[in-house]
Amino acid sequence: MSLKFEVEKVLLIAVLERMKTKLSFSGMDIQKIISRAVDNFSLQIESRGGTIRKDFQAANPVAMVDEIHFLNAMSNLIDNAIKYTVGKPEIIITTRNNRKGLLISVEDNGIGISKDNIKRIFDKFYRVHSGNVHNVKGFGLGLSYVKKITEEHNGTIKDESQTGKGSKFTVFITQNGQT
Repeated sequence: MSLKFEVEKVLLIAVLERMKTKLSFSGMDIQKIISRAVDNFSLQIESRGGTIRKDFQAANPVAMVDEIHFLNAMSNLIDNAIKYTVGKPEIIITTRNNRKGLLISVEDNGIGISKDNIKRIFDKFYRVHSGNVHNVKGFGLGLSYVKKITEEHNGTIKDESQTGKGSKFTVFITQNGQT
């Protein structure tokens, strides 16, 4: 992504930390928001010969979210999946409902994250050493931002990862107006 995207993340985090966040929640189709995020990265994925597959299983994809911040959070996860993949990125984004809400996972075939680093990946300014992946730029704010936005939606985020095999980030958000 561009420097502009990185600067926007820095500013968004600064704003979120300085004030009690006033997100503008409305009932949104999460799958439509994810599709917009995917569209924003389609040229980048194609230029690397990769694929991004949407596996939308959620029968009820509507949740109360702040559209702009939620779109940015999903974009951050997709951006990381692309950045931390050597060769052709293969990304699968899945949605599904459970009893309490909506699960969204972003899974990639990237370099993965070691157990030592997993504990700190959501810390602000923390960056995992990217090994043999070159041109990975950033300030270590993306996952911190995603976690903050997820928590502002009364949700959770977790990562499952294996070095050399990829990562899977799963975001959970409540539904039925439970923000």
